[in-house]
Amino acid sequence: MSSHLHLRKENECLNCGTVLVGPYCHNCSQANVEPKETVWHLIGHFIEDLTHFDGKFFSSLKYLIIKPGYLSEQYVKGKRVSYLNPIRMYLFISAIVFLIISSAFFTPTRNTVRMEHIRDSVLYNSNVGPEEIHTSSYIEKSGTFYALGFYKPYIWGGARSYDSLHKNDKTPASWLDRFAGRTFASAAYTYAQDPNEFMNRFTERMVHSFSKIFFISLPIFAFILWLVYIRRRNNFYYVSHVIFALHFYCIAFLLILLISFLVAADNIPAWPATVVMASVFVYLYIAMLRFYKQGWFKTFIKFFIASSFMVVLLSALTILFFINSFVSTAAA
Repeated sequence: MSSHLHLRKENECLNCGTVLVGPYCHNCSQANVEPKETVWHLIGHFIEDLTHFDGKFFSSLKYLIIKPGYLSEQYVKGKRVSYLNPIRMYLFISAIVFLIISSAFFTPTRNTVRMEHIRDSVLYNSNVGPEEIHTSSYIEKSGTFYALGFYKPYIWGGARSYDSLHKNDKTPASWLDRFAGRTFASAAYTYAQDPNEFMNRFTERMVHSFSKIFFISLPIFAFILWLVYIRRRNNFYYVSHVIFALHFYCIAFLLILLISFLVAADNIPAWPATVVMASVFVYLYIAMLRFYKQGWFKTFIKFFIASSFMVVLLSALTILFFINSFVSTAAA
């Protein structure tokens, strides 16, 4: 679009002040054109940028899917103009995937009547007395809501009821027991007021946590790769592993989206989702083979170490964010 604007007579770049010897600045590449633009020029710039991004994105996505490790290999070699920057690809794909997941699969529950019935039967109308609360029949009756049913005495005051009932205990509880007790008491109180709102807020917080879990784990995963390939640190710097991790996470996000569709769909058995989940690890192994260029057995050993640490890391982070989501929902 800059070619349709008039060239300036002055030979000083408006962007960086460099003296020009042609229509483009050799320092910052800005065209030496008149700064005044029409609305059509702005629209034209938008279309150019959009189509340029789309072209790079889809060509990069094609190689990301059909040739594991190829994009990382090309980027490290310096071939970067033809493909989308890995950070931009990561941010774009993660934003789109988690937006679709949160909006399509975790909308507010429609089963309001059933949720309220469970709430009433477990927390209000149960004929179970304090002496029966630990029996197996009560656990079977209350099901997944046993924990909240156990905190039945606190549903009218939450943490304040907990403090009041335990202020005269002969043996003070530890800080951990006290924290857990007050949290579940608050959860029982909040849940009793509106079970649907409680579950919706908890689910929303947990879904939003997944993007944070992957964002936190990515540099740690790259560090794990750096450790297992530490003898080749002269060939693969830490940034090289970060690039590899960014591309792998991009494909993982897409596969997670596919798994979400398979799990949410009716009349589809569980095995397709299991196969897609296993393909995440298959993809990682093939990508490591292409990118690090070592033998299949040596790569498998390093793949096993890296993927095992990764599963443990993601599990630990998920548990921590689950607890944080539950605590923040209970305190709301």
